[in-house]
Amino acid sequence: MEEISPPSNRKRVALLVETSLSSGREILRGIARHARETDRWLLSHAAGGLMDQAPEWFRTWEGDGVIARIQSPDLASVLREIEVPVIDVLGVVEEAPFPLVHVDDQLIAEEAARHFAERDFRHFGFFGIAGENWSERRRDGFCGACSGPVSVLELPREAEVHLESPDDRLRSWLRSLPKPVGVLVASDQRGLVLLEACRAEGL
Repeated sequence: MEEISPPSNRKRVALLVETSLSSGREILRGIARHARETDRWLLSHAAGGLMDQAPEWFRTWEGDGVIARIQSPDLASVLREIEVPVIDVLGVVEEAPFPLVHVDDQLIAEEAARHFAERDFRHFGFFGIAGENWSERRRDGFCGACSGPVSVLELPREAEVHLESPDDRLRSWLRSLPKPVGVLVASDQRGLVLLEACRAEGL
């Protein structure tokens, strides 16, 4: 566990935010900047992945608040048991009873559609993550904002671990798309998967 800032009367805030993804690291940078500027928080954080459960130190941690990327119902259940305020900065566990600070998925989708429209694209695709509510919001927003029909492919999150061997469904989908085509991907990780599949297809 790493503690940032010396002990004092600052509020103790635990950060359950992954360092394995760029989005998590950017959130941590923003929180650290706020802590430096206000000098009111003592931050506790342990590096990890998005799917990790609460670290061991957290079970005996005593503090004043938690900022968490809540990816699973199990983590949400752990956080329900503590008696301090919790802020979720992910929003994928819909039953989690915590305030949510999150990006505007609808606006992201609309900006992507506008970007493609400004470049005169007439064909569109969306490559998303099956079962993820934020990916579905981006899909729906993109489909609603594009000037033409959108071809949609959604694969399970597990597809992201097979960069060396892109999913046959993805490769087949890419071949079927009319070209040129503007494709919105749900996440940076999904973008890497798409790029590898494009290379495999010679696109």
